[in-house]
Order: sequence, then C-alpha cells, then structure tokens
Amino acid sequence: MTSSDTARLHADTLADHLKTHLPHRRLDALKRLSEVLLAVLQAESTLHRKIALHLPRDASLESKTRTVARVFHDAQLTPQDVCDVLLPLIPDGKLTLIMDRTTWHYGQTPLNILVLGALLGGAVIPLVWSVLPHQGNSCTAARILLVARLLKVLPARRWGVVIADREFVGREWCAFLRWKRIRQCIRIRENTRIEDELVRDLFTTLQPGQVRTLFERTWVYGGWMHVVITLSPVGTG
Repeated sequence: MTSSDTARLHADTLADHLKTHLPHRRLDALKRLSEVLLAVLQAESTLHRKIALHLPRDASLESKTRTVARVFHDAQLTPQDVCDVLLPLIPDGKLTLIMDRTTWHYGQTPLNILVLGALLGGAVIPLVWSVLPHQGNSCTAARILLVARLLKVLPARRWGVVIADREFVGREWCAFLRWKRIRQCIRIRENTRIEDELVRDLFTTLQPGQVRTLFERTWVYGGWMHVVITLSPVGTG
C-alpha cells in the first residue's frame, strides 16, 4: 500500500467519524474536509499551497490548491462542531493548551480572533475561538469566557498547562487560572515588578541564549510563580 493509499484510508476513516457527528453533511464533502484536515497536520501550516502538497490526489498542484480553498470556504464549521469532532480524536492524558490572538481578513474586513488550541505533535489544533469586537489586545473577560467554554467539554484535569504570550497577563486572569487549578506558562512583560525590581533590570548582564532561574518562587500577578529569564538570540526577553 502506497503512502497515498494510506492517507486516503485515514481520510475515509475520519470522514466516517465526522458523519456520526455531522449527519446533515454529505459524505463526499466530509471526505474532502478530512483530506484537508489531515493535510493541515502534515503541512503544519494554513497556507493553501503547502496544504495542497499533502493531499492524496492525482491532480496538479493548482487543482489541489483550489480544492483546499473550496473546502475552507465551504466548511461552515462552528466552534461547537470542531469540539464535538476533534475532542474524541485527541489522545488521553494531559494536554498542552496554547492561547493566542491572530488577525485574519474576510475580504477587506480584519477579524481579530482569540484562539485556544491543543498542541499535538508540531501543530496547534484550535478547539475554541471568538472574534473580538475590536482590534488590539484581548481583555481578561474574553480570555476567561474562552477558557470557560472549553472547560465545559474538556475538564481541568486534562489541562497540563496553558502557554501564552505576554499579552495574556494580569492579576485577575492569573488568579482565574489558579482557581481552576490550571498551570500556566506565560511570558511576562519586562516592566513587571518582582520584589520591587523591574524584570528588565534582572537581565542587564544576560547574554543572548543564556537562561537565568530565580530559585525561589516569586510573587507575580497576585500569586507565587517560578520565574525563568532568558534572552533570545536576537536579544529579546
């Protein structure tokens, strides 16, 4: 059996699974959707042309790219559909959850999207998301609501850790995660105060690539946390 045959078999299996959760959808459409979903995992990208490279079809790259675009356009999956379909496929055990915010465009209209997804292999699978009614950073309430939605179908005992960038900080937000007993790994801002010192003052002698750990837990954003300080190769903290 060739790799393309194996990919088609996996797509057929996934399509049958999707049909049980989305009985109103046509099976041929679900097979196309399954092929594209599996190709996304292989490509680790949302670029249509990169995804098309992994479609198990005997067709030109241009033809496969049009198929990917059509599937994305016609999928019409709600966040609830995604949870219903994907959660049973996620392996048992604790998961690494990642929160991020991204801007996509619907025609000329920018969409500011807050996303919470699970890390599987080298790809993050979005499980819940919300379109923010404004541009710029998310607010604490929006983050809490997104986590609360996922907790309804994925209990906190399955959450190994939530990873987020320095946009996602704040006393109330961190307190909420602690209340739900969700571990957090969050990039703090350089103007954060730790024991009356600014974080940026703690790495003035740090070289790019070096890592410094504060051996005792430190009071940050209303709770005790382990703090690790490092500089990227380009010198950002």
